[in-house]
Amino acid sequence: MSGRPLRSPAMRRLVQGLVKDQTAFAERERQEAAWVQRQLATAPPLTVAQTRMLRRVKGDLIRAAQTT
Repeated sequence: MSGRPLRSPAMRRLVQGLVKDQTAFAERERQEAAWVQRQLATAPPLTVAQTRMLRRVKGDLIRAAQTT
């Protein structure tokens, strides 16, 4: 085996960029989840009508995603 690295500099930059993007995405997801938790902690409870509407919309979205 020669002393050359297995990855080229271009491949190393690509991998580093992907890792950086994935880390940034995970941090953004974590921040959004924390924001949602803060909002839920201060939100009033849902009414029966709101709960029914959310269930209906969720069902519509699931059906739409399955047909696509």
